[in-house]
Amino acid sequence: MEEYRPSDEELVEAFLGQADRYTHSGLRLSEVFSWEGFELVINDGTVLQRSAVRQALLACISLPSVDPDFPPPVRHTTREKHLHNWLLHVLKRIAEDPNVDSSDRRMAHAIVQAVSPGAPTRITKEKVQPLIAEAPEVPVKPESDGDLNINLQGQIEQALKEAFGVELKQVPTYSRAGFNENG
Repeated sequence: MEEYRPSDEELVEAFLGQADRYTHSGLRLSEVFSWEGFELVINDGTVLQRSAVRQALLACISLPSVDPDFPPPVRHTTREKHLHNWLLHVLKRIAEDPNVDSSDRRMAHAIVQAVSPGAPTRITKEKVQPLIAEAPEVPVKPESDGDLNINLQGQIEQALKEAFGVELKQVPTYSRAGFNENG
């Protein structure tokens, strides 16, 4: 009789489908592990790399469930660290592999950077809106007198006016030639 062997996707789903509890890093499960990271490993990792992550996943989901309100027991912590280290190792290799599609390399690099020491560890699936809109592009207009500072100042003032509705007052400035009343 043939024994049932779950697919990699089923293992990932079982692991990520657990109650959103605290993990070894003190963050929630959904903040540390992402479906995208596992998907990159499944699609772009070598057979050995996929096997290592698969075994680490099996070790994690074979443990009994824990209360989501309490820190995980030592066995959970050890196995989650092991899985996390394998994921990072494989994602680093994917990010460096020129044979992998460039969008997958960029995604792997972004995930590695997000969970590296010193960086925030949150990986989100939400679309993040920029805090401010990009400033409109203002074409460079050559001035007849060739004064680059006046041209640049005019472009900055125009961009501020269009982006934020802010107009600057004309303030007397100093130039190499001396005092300039018009700016």
